[in-house]
Amino acid sequence: FPSHEINQPLTAVMAMSEVCIQALNKPHIPLDKVLSNLDKAAFNIKRASDLLVSIRMDSSPEHANLEPLNLRDLTHTALELLDSQVQAHQIKVKVQITEPEHAPLGNPLYMTQVFTNLMRNAIEAMSQSPTRVLTVFTKTWGDKLELVIDDTGPVISDESLSQLNQPFNSSKEQGLGIGLLICRSLLSRQGFTLDMRAKPGGGLQATVE
Repeated sequence: FPSHEINQPLTAVMAMSEVCIQALNKPHIPLDKVLSNLDKAAFNIKRASDLLVSIRMDSSPEHANLEPLNLRDLTHTALELLDSQVQAHQIKVKVQITEPEHAPLGNPLYMTQVFTNLMRNAIEAMSQSPTRVLTVFTKTWGDKLELVIDDTGPVISDESLSQLNQPFNSSKEQGLGIGLLICRSLLSRQGFTLDMRAKPGGGLQATVE
């Protein structure tokens, strides 16, 4: 796992701690704001701990533990982790998830990691777009279930799309080019697949099947 996967929740904890310190130094302490940020800090500390456990699990030869997944809960957990980026880039978020009659079996920790990675990519891709909408929705095809993460980023060429599937090839200044590789690896261990599709009018759809 790249270092930024652990660095993200720790950075969020630092930012929230600073907000709490500033609030506590005010004559009239906004306790609601302090408590809200402490709750978020605790959430992110737990997330960092889970990631460390995930790294240990990933280095283990044991198979992933699978259980019924609640896609809506996993989506909202990922969005909570990315809340500061959503706010900073003024992203409008739409969640349109219908839970299937029979929940797919997977590893919640792995899936949260995958959803967070894919949504982070979408948010960063829209940073310079005039329209910034992140949509997460589900659709079914017979006995197949797809969860789609849709963004309104720039037009993606065929060449750029093919490069998304290549490890160690990143368009980000400090990117390692292994984010999608990690996603595919975690999904494969659970029997899922990832498909990246460019939209003609601009933007990308990441589909987990």
